[in-house]
Amino acid sequence: MKKMLLILSVVSFGVMASSAQLAENTQRAIKAFENGKWEEGFRLSKDADLNDKSIQFYLGLMYANGRGVTKDDYEAVKWYRKAAEQGNAKAQVNLGVMYDNGRGV
Repeated sequence: MKKMLLILSVVSFGVMASSAQLAENTQRAIKAFENGKWEEGFRLSKDADLNDKSIQFYLGLMYANGRGVTKDDYEAVKWYRKAAEQGNAKAQVNLGVMYDNGRGV
């Protein structure tokens, strides 16, 4: 029983540590995006929480405008939609613009 509790404690600590690292990576990626460092933000986003609506919005923005990546309207719509579904107002607007202009839909 003690061995099982020790294993659970170690696993729980590892999950907490990785969750904290994920949150830190997410914030670093968002900050890079906000500062116009698109390539850095994109690189950092690979180790960030891709379920974060701000990360999703910035990935949509990158793909829609070809900032740090090859322009890809379908990929932009995919990321804008994910962020929009979580309530990101900027993503909702940009997704609407993409639909209105027939881009990536």
